[in-house]
Amino acid sequence: MAGATAGADPPPAAAAAEARGLVQEFERARTVAAREAIAGRLLALGGEGGRRLQAACKAEFRDRSARYATAFQQAAAAVLADRHGAAGRSSEIEHLRRTIRDVAAAPDLTEEMIRQKSDPALERLESLLLVEPREVLAANPVVAADRDMLLSLATWGERAAALLPAKDRARLGHVASRAEAAAALEASDALAVLLALPLAFADRNTLVGNAALTGRLDPQEAGGMQRLNQIRILVGLPAQAVDLRLVKACRIHSEDMTTRGFFAHESPVPGRETPWKRAQAAGTSANAENIAGDVTTGAAAIGMWWHSPGHHKNMLGGHVRTGLGRHEKHWTQLFG
Repeated sequence: MAGATAGADPPPAAAAAEARGLVQEFERARTVAAREAIAGRLLALGGEGGRRLQAACKAEFRDRSARYATAFQQAAAAVLADRHGAAGRSSEIEHLRRTIRDVAAAPDLTEEMIRQKSDPALERLESLLLVEPREVLAANPVVAADRDMLLSLATWGERAAALLPAKDRARLGHVASRAEAAAALEASDALAVLLALPLAFADRNTLVGNAALTGRLDPQEAGGMQRLNQIRILVGLPAQAVDLRLVKACRIHSEDMTTRGFFAHESPVPGRETPWKRAQAAGTSANAENIAGDVTTGAAAIGMWWHSPGHHKNMLGGHVRTGLGRHEKHWTQLFG
């Protein structure tokens, strides 16, 4: 037959028909192993298979992620409820919380006081109230399998996108890699662990509202603000709402400190001399600021400030809004 040679690519119409059939098989398959084999056959078709596989993975990842987050939170709550004696430790929990709040309120607060009194109390609260994600996955094989499937979907989607022409990739927009999907799942799991706690209605709404802003934040900024709220909830303080205007002001000051070679609350930049002016320029107000340098993660910045008396007081103060902004290794945190 003319044009038919061993090993030649199938005609476009035939490739499209084969890809459609394989995608249907892929969607019906229920195990990672079965789907891996079908994904391999789709990828072997080149661009046509890649387009259809990427679209299928992207759609399922979006839908499955929402269900996974709910299932993980329910599983975390079940693990917490199963802990022996946890329900009968309310008096111990309140004592630990009062210890940390009393230390923070001390007018002569020192780093030594935080390390000697607050650190052990916080560690104990974490052991009583927080569930490790690995505990949840070990206790619930169905949730663990769902997580594996999500990571596999990200892997197949990434491999499929790599087969597409540049113009097709541009139309797709950003395609999350497996590493990015893993980071997103870790953040989702950390939030679910917090939501599994017996929270006040207002705190739950604040945490959910903050999570909705994650896409507009650097992952390390989001992680740092969530770690701060985790500490505040453990200590019995209200969660703080993320204010994107404060985040903007923080990013600008962090960039100024990096590019202009200074490290201070006072800035040489006209109109941005003080934290209050910087917040005002961003369209809001602030009444406390923390800064840090030579730190690579949001959680590390929170940990550094935790052991610094003035910063510690700011983080456990009565503020209702917060913003955290980074530029390279400089960090700024504002409260309002």
